[in-house]
Amino acid sequence: MLGQERGLLYVDCERRTDLRYASCDPRICGGAQAYHDLVECLRRASQAPNLREQSEAERLCILRAGEAGWRLDTEAFREVVKEHLGGGNEHDVYLDVGSRRVVKVTTSTRSFGARGDLLSYLVNLDRCNRFFGDAIRFEGFLGREDGDAVVTSQPMILGRPATQDEIATFFEGLGFARSDQPNAFERLRVGGRDYLIADARPDNVVTQEGTGLVCPIDVHIVIG
Repeated sequence: MLGQERGLLYVDCERRTDLRYASCDPRICGGAQAYHDLVECLRRASQAPNLREQSEAERLCILRAGEAGWRLDTEAFREVVKEHLGGGNEHDVYLDVGSRRVVKVTTSTRSFGARGDLLSYLVNLDRCNRFFGDAIRFEGFLGREDGDAVVTSQPMILGRPATQDEIATFFEGLGFARSDQPNAFERLRVGGRDYLIADARPDNVVTQEGTGLVCPIDVHIVIG
């Protein structure tokens, strides 16, 4: 599975009824083809000759995906997702009590994740699913005055921030070694490609209550 770029974020809306704001109403729920079109549009946008044109092309991709059904119902979202868990530089974090899923809304409508562009953001989430079984889902876009924020969700994990030693033991058990970069681990030449796990700090890794399992919840996977 390592190195494949198949999209695993999208879930058919017939299976998404646990999130009531992302119902099967076609007005507020995109489909597999619309998600595929979004990713392909973003790939083309990333090939624009400069950052300004890449940004403009990305905004057009988001607009088209919203019109195709991936823009969530703002009022329904606010009615269902009320419990604010906190947040940081990249996300506001909520709990959907009904589904027991953590819902993340990007704080910016212009820059997404560590690298900024939406394609890299989605690709990283897909890699996290494949590496760690995170079950992260792309839920759509939430309209704001200045653009569209990205909404994702993942299962709620009860526990505490992992210690630095727990994090190191976890990644070393997967064959990674400590990197010279802070909070990073590297695994060189897997299938002919280099891998780096970045931002693996206690805020982004949870030790599960009761089981002691170490669970990365918000790291970055870089493939060289």
